[in-house]
Amino acid sequence: MNADIAGYVATGTPPATRYLAWLTAALLLAVAAAFAWGDPALALHADPQLARLLRGMALLKAVLVIVAFCAIAWRMRWPISNRLAAGYAIGIVAMGSATAFVWQLTFIAAAAFVFHVGGFLLLGLAYRDGTPLANTTPTNTATQWIAAAAITKPCHIARRNGSRVET
Repeated sequence: MNADIAGYVATGTPPATRYLAWLTAALLLAVAAAFAWGDPALALHADPQLARLLRGMALLKAVLVIVAFCAIAWRMRWPISNRLAAGYAIGIVAMGSATAFVWQLTFIAAAAFVFHVGGFLLLGLAYRDGTPLANTTPTNTATQWIAAAAITKPCHIARRNGSRVET
């Protein structure tokens, strides 16, 4: 048994929270370094409309980074292997630093490539990840989520045959 999983069983606290702290620090450091590296003044004066378009794209990429970071933080509630945690860290740091480079209007082609590589890395890792919900069939997973929602707050749940509605 993995030491992290054994510690989780013994204490009941997820061991991956330490990974989350390191991940947050690495992401913030990478973004700060990318902001310190570039100077957008020349690009802003050369073509202000293109700069505005690229900064809008950077804002959209920042939203994707925030969503990916929240998904990784959610995944960190369960035990995780060192390799998987490192992969998630590499992917999110690549996406975050690439977004900062696009905002700074520096290395745009390389930043776009790195952003997409980081995103595909995260998608591949999420596909291969073995979280507790990944061991159930898709219908059981949907049923579990609906049941959990019904327990936390009242809502209407339709059965599969559509003949009855429970509250």
